[in-house]
Amino acid sequence: MADHSHLGITKAEFVDQGLALARPMATPSVLLIGLTDNTSAPLEDPYRIERGSSISNFDLAAGGPSELTKAILEAQSGGAENIEVFVLSDGSGSRWSTLTNANRYNALDRGYGLLRNHPVDFAVPVGAYADASGLAAGTSFAYQLANFCFRGTREFTARFGVLGITAPTTAVQTTGIPTLAELDAWATAVATYNTSGLLGASFPEYDGTTDAGGDDVPDNFALWATDDESMPTGAPPVNDANVMTDVNNNPVDIGAYVACYAGWERFRNGAGEGCIRLSGTTTTTVQPPTQACSLRRRPTRLLATYRCLAQKRSVACPQRRRTTLQTAGS
Repeated sequence: MADHSHLGITKAEFVDQGLALARPMATPSVLLIGLTDNTSAPLEDPYRIERGSSISNFDLAAGGPSELTKAILEAQSGGAENIEVFVLSDGSGSRWSTLTNANRYNALDRGYGLLRNHPVDFAVPVGAYADASGLAAGTSFAYQLANFCFRGTREFTARFGVLGITAPTTAVQTTGIPTLAELDAWATAVATYNTSGLLGASFPEYDGTTDAGGDDVPDNFALWATDDESMPTGAPPVNDANVMTDVNNNPVDIGAYVACYAGWERFRNGAGEGCIRLSGTTTTTVQPPTQACSLRRRPTRLLATYRCLAQKRSVACPQRRRTTLQTAGS
């Protein structure tokens, strides 16, 4: 046998102190999708918030918490332990601290496409509201999120979306709780799927209760899966030719994949701010309410909470931290 000892021998040795791959977290994952202009934050790539992670990387470039920083703190305060953050962009490296609703919709469209094959349990588009104004006709943050969750569930792993409702007044978004009169007007508007008289817009696509003909077919509800992934139109929308059907020839209801959360609870988080959270990033993201009150359409079961509020009835939402929502006089 040839002797190669004169060539020398290199021995590779790993000194890793017993380092091992971490096991996947057993708790549900919460994916927060939103904006920051901070270049320290990874762009268009899910970033897991671990113990010791510096969430200041998601602060605004000029200082102060971004919408994502607040969402992280709120999710943590609500009990979420498995949190990922996805910073939106347009593919060119652009970063923003804020966007118009129309531009946010476009950014989310791209983000959802990138995330379709990424495992997630709860998807939360921070700053996107079911009753957002300024969107192009035939578009809706609620439909966009429901379609993302439906397609992702069908093609990869099961997921559920949570989004919010605009605030009762401008002031309560940063300063405190609304007045009883403002709450009453807001609850009434939400129950009729139209907050255009306040800060939002009409959102009939989420209305699964109006049935003027009594034929058990909602007149306005439009959260149906379609072949072209666009929100169906028509009267009623379920009759749109693009609506997909299941093996039993029933229209595919993607409203079951999304929950619309509204609330005026006041939280104080690590950003040192007292604020009214309406982004769906509180305890609801950990364990969404499974029952509010009985209505015909299952997809609207969470908005039904506010129909009950308008009727002066209290509704208990089963969460990790149990909260009872009610109006004055309940």
